[in-house]
Amino acid sequence: MKNYIRSALDTLTALDFRLDHEDRKLRTDRWIFTHGNSPDERLTLNFKMSEQAARTVVQRARQVVGLATSDSEAKPRPKVSNRDRLERAAETKQREAARSLAEAKYAEREAQRHATAIAGHRRDLDRLMRGKDPAQDAPRAVGIPDHALFTVDQVADMTGATDRAVALAIRNGKLEAYQCGKVVKVKGADVRAWLNGDAA
Repeated sequence: MKNYIRSALDTLTALDFRLDHEDRKLRTDRWIFTHGNSPDERLTLNFKMSEQAARTVVQRARQVVGLATSDSEAKPRPKVSNRDRLERAAETKQREAARSLAEAKYAEREAQRHATAIAGHRRDLDRLMRGKDPAQDAPRAVGIPDHALFTVDQVADMTGATDRAVALAIRNGKLEAYQCGKVVKVKGADVRAWLNGDAA
């Protein structure tokens, strides 16, 4: 493909012209473009056209989008409608809100994970300082939100139980688990029920 034809194709694409893909299925030796500013007008590029002809097509494309004029008067660039601006602003706000919500949920999960880890370390230190107490070694359901989902490791950290004990409870059907992608998770309410029943 000649460089000036490739350059013309890139220019029309950059100016937001739409390629007629159905025509390309029938004719692979040409490209037909249209634009929303002039939907009935078709600009055509092909392999055999001269460099001057390609420049003429590019010049017409610039006129369609308002970057050039066919007479001596300067043609203003088409203005974006107020409705389009409001729609784009609303979409931007929605994306920002969704991102903020995701970040807040992640921060909450991280804070919960750190809090349970710290609580576990404190219990371990307390057991070391006071001596082994069987009552303290029993798993506990302290600070576990009912509707949150936790991995096996997180349940073990929060309750003081071993990973093996949690996994065994899941296999035996004493602790209900859910497959979340490649990770097995359990609800906080189910963890509480398990601890208050079989693990207590």
